[in-house]
Parts: sequence; structure tokens; C-alpha cells
Amino acid sequence: MIRTGLILTCVGRVRRLQKRTDDAYSLAQRAASVCPVATGERSVWSIQAYYRLACDEFDREKYLEAHSLSDKVISLTDETVSSFRAIAASGNWKLGRTLFREGGSDNEDEAQILLDRAMDIRHELIPDDDRKEEDLNDANWDELVFYLFR
Repeated sequence: MIRTGLILTCVGRVRRLQKRTDDAYSLAQRAASVCPVATGERSVWSIQAYYRLACDEFDREKYLEAHSLSDKVISLTDETVSSFRAIAASGNWKLGRTLFREGGSDNEDEAQILLDRAMDIRHELIPDDDRKEEDLNDANWDELVFYLFR
């Protein structure tokens, strides 16, 4: 079952890169249900599966689902643990972007705090990256996250 969860996560990422978004979404949904059972909810693979599904939900304009999943990613990561810093940054960024899409002045304030936090962590991990937050997309955050696995 562990292998199945890891394969679902990885193949889902490949399908996303191939622009096969429906396949990627289906695989992300399955990975988000299999990985926590197989590896534990706090494992990096489970957190990655939740994050990827949050991105797919966001792309499908399902902001409540993206919000819930991004919130889960943040709650499961410990920013003080170096191996979780990149995914914590990504989770903060995705939740911040989601809150902006949901709208409302309270959301905008919270979103800006999350985006600033994401960028602070990003600059700690990649000090020479001088791009602005609004110039970044999912792929830029994925590169940061998967750098840990190379």
C-alpha cells in the first residue's frame, strides 16, 4: 500500500506536467486517500498528496476544498524541521492565494500574512531568488518542494 500511495503521487505529478489534468486530479484524489493510511498523516508523502490535491482543487475553482486542504498542509508541517520547510512555504502560499480568490477584507489581511510567511521561508531556502510573490506559480513552488528529494 505504501508503494501504491507513492506511485499515485508521482504519476499524478507526471500527468499534470503532461497537461492531462483530469487524470492528474483523479490520481491526486486517490493519493490523498491512500498515502495517509499507508504512511501516516504527518508523513511528507501524505502532506505532498494533500498539497497537490489543494492545487488541483484551486485550478478547478473549488476554493473551499483548496482552503481546507491547504489548511491541513500547514497544520501538519513543522516549520522548525528542515525537511518540512519547503512544503510549509508552499502550503502558506497556496492558502494565501486561495484566500485572495475567496475574497473579503478579513481574507485579504490573512492572505497577505500567509504570503509574506511563504516568501520569508522561500528566501531562507533560496536566498538569491529575487522574484516577487505575484510572479510565482505552482511550478515554482513545486521545484522548491521537490528539491528535497533530488
